[in-house]
Amino acid sequence: MAMFSSSSKYEEAAELLEKACNNYKLAKMWREAADGFALLADCHDKSDSKHDAATAHVDAANALSFDFNRSVLIDRSARCH
Repeated sequence: MAMFSSSSKYEEAAELLEKACNNYKLAKMWREAADGFALLADCHDKSDSKHDAATAHVDAANALSFDFNRSVLIDRSARCH
């Protein structure tokens, strides 16, 4: 008999992913944070934590918006020079 259920494996993975995503946010690595939050949402889905999955999707979208805004600023800056 397995010592851990697959649900607890997803919960453990979710904890580690959340820490990694927050570190990416601190480093302003928005694309990586967004990708990580998308994976985090999948882990929450698989462990049947629907609210947490939805929150992770929102976090991924927010990180992508920061990445997009940063890209726009870089593009505008390049055009000015």
